Amino acid sequence: MIKIKKIDRTGETRLNNSGFQMTIIAYRNNMDIDVLFENGTISHHKGYKEFSKGGIKMPMDKTVFGHGIIDGKDLVWDNDNKKTYKSYICWSGMLERCFDEKLHKKYPTYIGCTLYNDWLYLSKFTRWFNDNYYEIPGCKYRMELDKDILSRYYFNNIKMYSPETAVFVPRDLNLLLCKNDKYRGKYPVGVTKSNKGGYVARLSVDGERKYLGYRDNPIDAFYLYKEAKEKEIKRKAELYKEYIPNKVYIALMNYKVDIND
Repeated sequence: MIKIKKIDRTGETRLNNSGFQMTIIAYRNNMDIDVLFENGTISHHKGYKEFSKGGIKMPMDKTVFGHGIIDGKDLVWDNDNKKTYKSYICWSGMLERCFDEKLHKKYPTYIGCTLYNDWLYLSKFTRWFNDNYYEIPGCKYRMELDKDILSRYYFNNIKMYSPETAVFVPRDLNLLLCKNDKYRGKYPVGVTKSNKGGYVARLSVDGERKYLGYRDNPIDAFYLYKEAKEKEIKRKAELYKEYIPNKVYIALMNYKVDIND
């Protein structure tokens, strides 16, 4: 069987029928591409055939998810390296979590998220990103933007992305702390009812669902989960202590799992 090599047309440029330059900044397949125009606007989920014929019109509205403002055409696409800037990917994902109703229906945890007003402007977020983004040598996990670790310990759980509450952490740590209200049952976090009666506590660590133990009632099972999760959070904090900001390390070492998490 001959294996067909996947085509990636990311970085390809041409003029549309109105004479405006457009660049493919994401190529998932020939029916699903994202196109960046010279005025900084982006058309999402277009077809390559339409692109090749110059049929994609340049949007005149610069807003992203109805709120974000691309206030610089050179802030999205890194023309030298032919790829989208990490800062733009991070910014647009943050806007999606705050303002996209479709995402909120899928992940109710994001309902109520707010955004520091200056960060509606891509240029202002990009400056913060460039000053605060870091990577951990040898870490296999990508860095993700978190708003909850600092907020939980220092700011009474406000659901806001801001210079004071936002921080980059490895994905494994971020997933360990994430809530998933969509799949929350009627029992405490980390607890499920056993088919044989009683209750089982489990904790997801590095993609593996670990069995913690069995108890006769859900509250006792929750405390098994609470103890294991707080211990794992401290282990991760020590693992990354050399690299994460000290304020994050302090917040993690003092992290307390609540039954309503």
